[in-house]
Formats: sequence, structure tokens, C-alpha cells
Amino acid sequence: MEGKQTVLNDTRSKRSFSSGPGLLAAALLAVWLPVPVQAQDSDPTANYKITFKGTWTAASTPGGLPGGAHFTTVIGTTHSDQVTFWRVGGMASAGVELVAELGSTGTFKNEINASSHVGSIIQIGVGSGGTPEASANFQATKSHPLVTLLSMIAPSPDWFVGVSGLSLLDGQNQWRKRFEVSLYPYDAGTEDGSGFSLSNPATQPQGTISSIRGTSPFNRQPVAKLIFARTDTPPAMPAASFASASSSASEGAGTHNVSVNLSPAPQSAITLSYSVGGTAAAGVDYTALPGTVSAPAGDTSVDISVTITDDSADEGAETVMLTLTGGTGYTAGSPGVHTLTITDNDDPPPNTPVVRVAGGNAVTEGGAASFTLRASPAPSGSIMVDVDVAQIGNFAASGQTGTRRVPMDTDGMATLEVNTLDDSTDEPNGAIMVTVQGGSGYSPHDTDAVASVTVRDNDSSGGGGGGGSAGGGGEDRRPEVAQELDARTMISGAALVVDVSGAFHSPAGQSLEHTATSSDPSVAAVSVEGATLTVRGLLPGESEIRVIATDESRRSISQRFVVTVTEPEAVWRLPPASDPVLQGFVRVINRSDAAGEVTVTATDDAGREREPLTLRLEAHAAAHFNSGDLENGNAAKGLSGGTGPGMGGWRLEFGGGTLDVEALGYLRTVDGFLTAMNATAPRDSDGALRLGIFNPASNTNQVSRLRLVNPTDAEARATVTGVDDSGNSPGSPVVLTLPAKAACEVDAMELESGRGLACGEPQAGLGDGAGKWRLSIASEAPLVAMGLLSSPGGYLTNLSATAAVDEGSVLHVPLFLSASDPHGRQGFVRVANRSGRAGTVTIRAFDDSDFRYAPLRLRLEAREAKHINSDDLELGNRDKALTGRTGSGTGAWRLELSSLAIDFEAGAYVRHRDGFLTAMQAAAPSMDGVHRVAAFNPGSNDRQASVLRLVNRGREAAVASVTGADDRGIRPGGVVEVPVPAGAAVELTAAELEAGEADAIASGALGDGVGKWRLRVASDGNLAVMSLLSSPMGRLTNLSDVDRSRGFAPLPSLPPPPSSVRLEDAGGRRVRGEWSAVEGARYGVELLLGGAPVEGRSLAATTRTSFRWSGLGAGTYALRVRSVDADGQAGPWSGPSNEVVID
Repeated sequence: MEGKQTVLNDTRSKRSFSSGPGLLAAALLAVWLPVPVQAQDSDPTANYKITFKGTWTAASTPGGLPGGAHFTTVIGTTHSDQVTFWRVGGMASAGVELVAELGSTGTFKNEINASSHVGSIIQIGVGSGGTPEASANFQATKSHPLVTLLSMIAPSPDWFVGVSGLSLLDGQNQWRKRFEVSLYPYDAGTEDGSGFSLSNPATQPQGTISSIRGTSPFNRQPVAKLIFARTDTPPAMPAASFASASSSASEGAGTHNVSVNLSPAPQSAITLSYSVGGTAAAGVDYTALPGTVSAPAGDTSVDISVTITDDSADEGAETVMLTLTGGTGYTAGSPGVHTLTITDNDDPPPNTPVVRVAGGNAVTEGGAASFTLRASPAPSGSIMVDVDVAQIGNFAASGQTGTRRVPMDTDGMATLEVNTLDDSTDEPNGAIMVTVQGGSGYSPHDTDAVASVTVRDNDSSGGGGGGGSAGGGGEDRRPEVAQELDARTMISGAALVVDVSGAFHSPAGQSLEHTATSSDPSVAAVSVEGATLTVRGLLPGESEIRVIATDESRRSISQRFVVTVTEPEAVWRLPPASDPVLQGFVRVINRSDAAGEVTVTATDDAGREREPLTLRLEAHAAAHFNSGDLENGNAAKGLSGGTGPGMGGWRLEFGGGTLDVEALGYLRTVDGFLTAMNATAPRDSDGALRLGIFNPASNTNQVSRLRLVNPTDAEARATVTGVDDSGNSPGSPVVLTLPAKAACEVDAMELESGRGLACGEPQAGLGDGAGKWRLSIASEAPLVAMGLLSSPGGYLTNLSATAAVDEGSVLHVPLFLSASDPHGRQGFVRVANRSGRAGTVTIRAFDDSDFRYAPLRLRLEAREAKHINSDDLELGNRDKALTGRTGSGTGAWRLELSSLAIDFEAGAYVRHRDGFLTAMQAAAPSMDGVHRVAAFNPGSNDRQASVLRLVNRGREAAVASVTGADDRGIRPGGVVEVPVPAGAAVELTAAELEAGEADAIASGALGDGVGKWRLRVASDGNLAVMSLLSSPMGRLTNLSDVDRSRGFAPLPSLPPPPSSVRLEDAGGRRVRGEWSAVEGARYGVELLLGGAPVEGRSLAATTRTSFRWSGLGAGTYALRVRSVDADGQAGPWSGPSNEVVID
């Protein structure tokens, strides 16, 4: 039946099918292996015990179980990904229909046997009642690693439980050892009926399979579960390791082989994967490596061949760092890193200081690795020596690796220290490596330009203690890891609660005791009560949390995960309420299940901190307040207190306590144009803040401004260095001084001249450069920097962020407007060479058609920056050293930029008719195929229309599933399914998404919400997602850039409040309330007196839709109601009803 499903549409009389204990007292298993499977790796097959365990009780069907409740025979198979037997949204085959309606397995078994892509047939007879338990054994192969199973929920019309295409392999293509899967009810779409009955008419026409979890009579609890446990012992897997940790070769050596050992030898051919790093440039210093090497069966070693380029340039020794990565059929052993040093064979010019480096004594982790640099002859003046710091292992402290600059005076000596981190991880010893790079005023030594210092680990092995096996015979019965604990991010001052009960498993069946430690208690403190782990964030930083599970025999196992504690949510620029043109507003999202309060601490630009305000947030709701609300207070928005006016603008910090909140800042002009103020300057590898674009002072229509914020309690100094488009720094760095907690803004004129600085003494200034600037801001204090652009009309935009790098060092620009844009706007991309040598950047352009355009190539000199606009892309421009052109395209463009020769950065922008710029390089943050949009205007706002842009960067068609929650945390509609062709882009307005009416939409609609939207876009494809905002005048802004570390959980789906709530005078000091029904909901009801709840008169989770209160005192009464779903989650309150006055 592959590729096609046959559906039975005839109406039949129903007969009861029972699989009670009298018929099937034991588990049944039948196995057919139609085709022998040839082993593809060292562990091609696995034997499993599968246990079906019913959990169908009144907890999952609150109305109670029907008479004769049971599950029928579980039937299914192992198979490959070339066949699917059932799926949600698909139509049930005849076999699936008979299982779901009757529990009959024969037809479904025939459908399995008809496929050539199946392995073992699995058949389990289960007992009667809702909580039976039965097991069976089966074998799976790497060619058939998926499992499909189903069992009827009886009696029912066509309801069943099961899994479809469940993989027994983990993300590394290895067999999963033990795991559990909760089972929820599905409707086969073949028979009508909403209760536990067997005789019902057939659904005409046949519907599709759908989940009925949370649909009456079921709530959201599972009704059964499957437990998979591997029963055989996997064969020994080859460990791949380098024969040595380092080697060296001269530029003239030709090909240099790096040997990899395999122990034991692989039983079949395998492919080893490795990554390539180091200071040498692929394609320049050596021929680019493929990243894989094949190892034949039976071989114990294989070579990675590195072909070295012999050039004539005098340069320092450079490194090629090879790192083995795990893969199918092997593991990466130690040493897993090999460093090949390529020594130079060319002489420097006469009298050039030649710099060599030497490493100090070995250190224990937590100490500082020391290096000494010497120059011969000594330089005649001070020089800056560029070095590259790398590591073997994972010992260097944050920010210590990468390119660093070491000052050297005329004595020809300098020192460098690299700090290491004292962690709790047991790991092999490693090393810190320093390589002298080429630079101005010196040359690296040809053989002594690389040095290393060994770093010794100081942690002991984890794992179990205790005595012998509980099972006898030497069998290892220690606890096992059942589910990995993932890395978490939290804000300082918050608490993170983790249930670790499912993280471990005891094969001996013993109870487990849980304990935990933190590698840095000053960052995160931990406590454990039972199986509940609580992590409290104290200070920003990272801490490794170790959770230990110990059984009754005192055998233990542990696992570790990293907690990153971040600063509280902050908005770094909010204009004052007195600003005549700009209005600031803040959007605060509560992602927690509970309502609560957050504190808002405001500090003005003079550094004066106000008393905290309090903002009330409902569960999963979003709130907004503007600059006027901040200064004057606004109780109607839940904001208590007010700051009064301040000096200049504001910065805000939000303390959520136990709430998980996100704060986003925006600027709105008088015509409604919106700019996001969330992006700040990224930090470079040397710790300096970097702004990739800053207009020169000569551009008086589009004035660039640098905003610096000092969040510390001490005065801070910042040194601002500028590099122009030619790669030069014509003037001197500008030194700025910021008082404690203060903010300062300076424009391009002030920076270039060094005069009129709001936070600096008169000085020489950056000078008069060529083209635009790139700024670097260095400070010992944790300053925050923003690059802003203002126009004479009062518009302000934020240009702080640069383009993100995808895997393979490809820079993606998801939107680049065409030269024929109907609003007269122009796309342009700024490309800056960060290397000290010239090179070429390849630009690949894609439009909304499937035409493949030839790539363009842009030549950049050392440190040079250039701009390519829409006309350059389509028509070409040799004056800019741009080779090639696309011609006109279909719709807008997207770009991919890459280079094998140089390190570069790029930013993408839209230039409007008046020259005003907005940044376009940011895409919505994503994680594991989920993209999130934090702010999206409703369709009713046609003056500032939100547009969702979906770009498919892959070679296969993809489907984007868009869900939306409004500011109440309610999803008024369903999932919007949007097909996106390979290489194409789709744009949808908010109005189209809400109505579900657009040619690009396959199904679904978001519905009509309240306030703004939060969107979640899920897809298996390689998508980029953008949240754009356009005005009637053609202005376009990008609201995609928000926190990229969190917020990817499913959107809330709170029940809506009743659509109508009414209160009436019932006479005799009584009132009567009525409210409309919400399907499947109970109700929380509060009687209000003078706007406040009357104590002791509330109703919790009632099923009633009316109620009468008596014995009331005098006053003005009203009513408010909210819905409560089957899981006890309460939705937002309705607005207060009409008022009733009792005298």
C-alpha cells in the first residue's frame, strides 16, 4: 500500500471486539524479516523489549470510564522512512479504520506485509480494563529503525492510541537505550460519535486523523504509555584518535599526512568526520579540506592529507587545527585534536623585528597560562603584536581565546596571560596555544611563532560507587540516564524549578535519592527536595549543575547541564515624555503560568535611579506602557507609581522575581512609524563593542549617534576607535568618561572633531575619514553601546546589530529590495573586510522564482568596506570591483555571502526615498526548527501593517506552521499552514493570517485576537522568518531581532472569557449574575464591590453559568468571570459587568 492509502467508505454494523484476559492472557509477538539486512556500521541491529501500560482512569476522562473499558491488541511494525502507515492530518487506510473501529488487526497486518520497507511485525495482546500491562520483544535494524503502532480505545466510535514513525535512534544515529512515550487519544475520522459507543454512522465524507487530546470526554492527560528498553549489549565501537596531538611542516613540504588511529578496527567501512580550524586560511595557506575521510573495514589507521601552499610572503607560523567529531559507527577518542603548525620559509625585510613566543610552566585549571614574547632586533618604537589564542580541550575562560593584541615597547619584550576556568568536569589534560600573527612593524619568527602551555585537569571521575550487582553474576545494575537534562537560561534573581524524576532510571528497581552541586555557587545556587531541583540565579555568568542519582545500594550516576544566568531584562533607551517627536513604549510579556508583579527600575541619562515601579501581569499575558505612563503612573495598565520627569532619556531594568518575563522597547514617531530599540552593539573577540556602520559628519541629513550606557556604580572610561571605508584610522581614538549609572550620546561631528563631547574633554578626534566608519568601543567596564541614526524629520532608527553567521561561515540577508521597488526604496548591503589581506567575497542572489543566478564576486582590499545597492546587484558595477550581475528578478531578493580567503562582516539595509536607513539583516530567532516573533500588529492596524516574511533557504519545499497568541494569552484560531517552495519567499499580512484568506495559505486562520500577536513558526525546512512593519508612506522596519536564547516553548492556549457577563438586581439585597457558556470550560467568578473582589463571595471552577448572591451590604456591585480549562489553567478575566447599586 506504499505511497497510497485505500479508504473504506461503506457503512457497516458494528460488533464488539474484546481482548480481555480470557481471549489473550499473554503477550503475542510475530516477527517477519522479509529481506536480510546488511550491516552498515558496528551496531546495525538492536533487540528491544516493548511494554504497553494503560493509564486510562478517571484522571484522563473526568466523566468516568465506560463499562467494559479496554484496549485492543497492539499491532504495528518496524519500518524505514520510505513508508508511512498513518499520520495526523492524513486519511485512515482500511486497516487503520478497522483497528480504530473494531480492534481488528488482519487488514492492517496485510497492509504491512504489502510493503517492502518493513522489518519486524509487532503484535501485543493486552488485558482488560483501562490499566493493563503487557510486553513483547522485537528486533530493529538501522535500515528499519522506525516504529508504528496502534490500539483501539474500546468501546468508542473510532478512537485509538499509537505512535507513527517513532525513531529508535538518537540524534547521533545510535540506538536509544531506554525511553518512554506517553500515548494520547486520536480520532480516525471514519465514524461519527462523541461518546463511548460502538454503533455509529460512518463519517461522510471521510475525515482525517486528528488528535482529541483535551477534547471531551478526554482531558490533556495520557491514557497509556509505551516503554522501550534495549535488551542486548551493543558491540564495541571503534574509537578514533589522532596518533599524535601535534606536528609541523614547512611551507615547501607539499602534502603532510596526519594519522588517525582506530581501536578496535571497524567491522565495516565507516566515514570519519572532523572540523578544521586554526589560524591558517583554507584555500590560501593550504588546500581546503573536505571534513571527512573514509576508513575501510579492518583498518586500524587512516591518514588525513593536508596539501600546503608554498607562497613568497613573509609571515608567521600558522596552524591547522583538526578536531575529530563523533559520527555513525565510531566515537571520538583522545587525543581528539591535532594541531599542524605550518612554518614559514620566507625571509622578512632587513632590520624587521622578528617576534618569537615561548610558553611558561604547566598550570592547573583555574590558573593563568603565561607566555613571553621577544623581538629581535627590538622595535624602534612601541608596536602592537597580534596573536591568536586557541585551546586543546575546554579550559580557557570566557573571552580569552581568539585574536588578541599585545603591546610591546622598545625593550623588545612583552608578556601575555590567558586565564583558565576551574570547572567540575573530569576531562583529559589540555593546552593553551598562542600563535604570533603577521602585523604592522614586525614579522613572526619562522619556527618559534607558536607556543603552548599544558593545562592539567583537577577533577576526579564521576560515576557509581557501592558494592556488587543486585542481580548477581557481575551484571552492572547501577542507575542509568533515562533523559538528558538540557542547558537552561535564567535571569539573576529568578528561580528555576526542574523535575528530575524522569532523568534517571534504576535497572535494579530501587528508589533513587537525588542531590546536586553547582560549579559556581556565586552564579547559581542549587537545592533538591525529593526529585525537585531548584536553581536560583544570583549573578550573571555560567555555572555547571551536576545532578547525582544514588540508589539504595549506594551506586550512583550523574549528569551535568549548564545554567546561564543573564542580567535582568532591560530597555536601554526610552525617550522622555517631553520629547516632541518620539514616544517610547515598552512591551512586557509574561511567559509564566502564574500571574504576578515585576519591578521596573528607571534611571535617567544623568545616572539618577528612581524608586522601583510595580507592573501587574496576568498569566501568559502581555502589557504595554509608554513614557508618559512611566513618569506619571497608570493604574489602568497595572503600573503602580511614577518616576516624574528626568534628565534626558531613560533606561529600564525589570525584575521578575519568579516570573519569566521579556521586555521589549520601541520608539514611535507622530505618524506611527515604529523602531525597535532592543539591539545593542555586539562584543568582539577582544572584548570591545563593535558598530559596523556609522555615518560620517558630512552627512547632515542622516546623523549617526553613539549612545553609551554605564550600568555600574563607578565611573567608566571608553576608548572609541574608528576605521573608515578605506581601512584607515586618520585621527586618534576618542576617550569618553561616563559617570556611574549615566548614559551619554555623541554624534559623528563631535567624534571626528573631538569637540563638543557631552562626556569627554576636548581632544584630537577621529579625523576626516573616507566614506562611513566602523567603530570599536573598548572599556574595562561592562558598557552598553548603540548606533543610532536620526533624520531632520525626527525619525530615529537603531543600526546596532550586524549580520549573523550560519554554519559554513555564510552570511544570510533574508531581504534585499529590488531596483524596481514600487515605493522607490533601495536595498543595499555593506561588506567590510576584517582581515589584514585582500580577498574576494562571493554573493549569491535568489529571487521568488526558481531561476538559478550566477554568483557575483566583490573584491575587497585589506580592511576595506564597500556598499552594494540594488542597481549594482542587477546591473553590475566594475567601479566597485564587483564582477557579474543578476539582471532584474522576480520580487525581492535574498543574498548569501561567503569567502574562503578573508574574515568579513556584512549588514543589510533599506534606504528610503529621503535617504533614511533601516536595518534588514536580522531574522527572527530560531531553535530546533521553531522561530519566534515577539511583536506582530493585528490586522486592524492598517497604518502600521505587520508582514510575516518566510524565506526557504533549502533545496526542498517546506511547510511553515504558524500559531498565534494574543496579548491575553489566548489562541482564538488554529494553526495556519503555509507551503514555501524551495528557494522562494512568501509574505503574508496580519489580516491575511487572521482570516486565513490568501493564495499562499493552505489551511487555518489565526482568528480575531485582542491587542498584538506573538507568533510561533515551526517547520522542518531551512527557513528564515522576518517580522516586518510597513507604513502607508512606504517606510519599512524590521522587528525580528529579540532575545535568541529563550522563548521557544509552545505558545499559551488559555481559554477565552465568556463573551457576555451581566448582573441584575434580584431584590431583597440580592443580585443575580449570568454569563455566556464557553465550550468545555468551568468558571471562576468574582463579585466586585467598588471594583474590588468581595471576600468569601467568589466561585472557583464552577460549571454553572448563573449564580445569586444574597445578604449584601450597601454599595455598587459588578461581576467578572474567567474560564478554567480541564487542566485547571485559568484564562483572563472578562471586563467588569454592568453595575448594580444596593442602597
